[in-house]
Amino acid sequence: MTRIIIAILIGLLTLSPASFTLAGEGRRAFQADIEIPLTNNLRPSIDRMSVGEGAFARVGTATYFDGDGVLQTAAENVPRTHPTEGLTLEPAGTNILLWCRDFTDVAWDKTNITAAKTQTGIDGVITSASSLTASANDGTCLQTLVSLIDDHDFAVYVKRLTGTGDVFITDDNGGNYTDITASLSTTAWYRADITRSQANPIVGFKIATDTDAIAVDFAQVEKGKKFPSMPKYTEGSETAQLTESGNPYWTLPADLFAETLDSEIATGTLTLGNDYKITADTGDDFYTGSAVGEYFTSDGTETCDADSKVQEVTNSWNNLPPHGTVVLDIEYGYTYTDNPAVYNALITIDETDSANIISDRGNYGRTYIWDMSDYGYVSIHYASGDKARIASKFGYLDSNISKMAIGSDHTTGSFVWGTETDYSGSFTIGTYLALAYNIQGPYKIKNIRIYKRILSDAEINHLGE
Repeated sequence: MTRIIIAILIGLLTLSPASFTLAGEGRRAFQADIEIPLTNNLRPSIDRMSVGEGAFARVGTATYFDGDGVLQTAAENVPRTHPTEGLTLEPAGTNILLWCRDFTDVAWDKTNITAAKTQTGIDGVITSASSLTASANDGTCLQTLVSLIDDHDFAVYVKRLTGTGDVFITDDNGGNYTDITASLSTTAWYRADITRSQANPIVGFKIATDTDAIAVDFAQVEKGKKFPSMPKYTEGSETAQLTESGNPYWTLPADLFAETLDSEIATGTLTLGNDYKITADTGDDFYTGSAVGEYFTSDGTETCDADSKVQEVTNSWNNLPPHGTVVLDIEYGYTYTDNPAVYNALITIDETDSANIISDRGNYGRTYIWDMSDYGYVSIHYASGDKARIASKFGYLDSNISKMAIGSDHTTGSFVWGTETDYSGSFTIGTYLALAYNIQGPYKIKNIRIYKRILSDAEINHLGE
């Protein structure tokens, strides 16, 4: 009798989730279970899972550009949101360059250049930035730093005031000059940037033509970086900004992404309407087939025996392992090859960089999904300023066997998925849904969407329309 019953129950496993289309009822299926637009605050616009408003922690202030392109300063523990670009997140960084806005200070060694603190800066404040005017051809303005050998990134905002001659920046006392002439405008600020591995960089400017003048603001040198971060204000001492790793974060309901199983049942009865998972994969007369490790639902009270071991599922999503789609819209602030050889969890649920719904290891050019048992990845060779939509999906992707995959529309405009890999049935659960754990470079996240169902490529591409 037991053999017949188990065979019938296994047959129920072939049922797959309902499909969703772009028309009719499928349009309603577009609505996320959680949607968090990070363009104003940390409050979900859709919250069917009761995560509530997110929290944010950062020691000290940090700068950002508002919707009008004016530099602003966010207070301690205040996120930096932009109305169209989303939330800015960064690792720790220190500006070791002194007097970053006041080039009249003696820290700047000027030869055939006159400095004046007379310019309206990138923060819109009058006389907050400086002008540099050449009093002869090839005038220079340089600052010498004392720093051990490492990558050093020199970045500065520049705008032309008068003249048409060449303008250069250097980070090695003129051993190498970078010509920024073609990028300069009299109406808009340009952020010039160069990186070099060296000790004791000497950074600054050369103006090729007598009487030409430029405006300069928020010069910055960061040690150990190959890319610029948001401006950090200095006067007579360096300024540090602490990391925003693990922020923001939202409190999760218990076991949101976790499959929960009761103790193994070797004898007894199965309760009408409850969900069970087969755990035995060997045994005399046990019908394993392709259904081992998958779900079935009893349609009556049935008797188990010692060879028919099951566990009751006390947490699942609609009689299936936790399954669905997580979608993230991101803008990168650095190039993937500049990322150290470590994992950066863009979305994690256990407050570490180990169990991640979306994780980046930029120096490999790969973005991962990892449930602590297996992982999959997709290649994303991003550059600073690139935007991408990244999605991870997990559950019954193409059959009744649990799989997971991660994909992106970076550069292609349509989704490219990595190879599907085994999905254990749950992600390790923690207290929070957190962003930017172990963050290694600056980026902006515009939107997070979580669905308790698997979306098609067409649905993912059309989100937000």
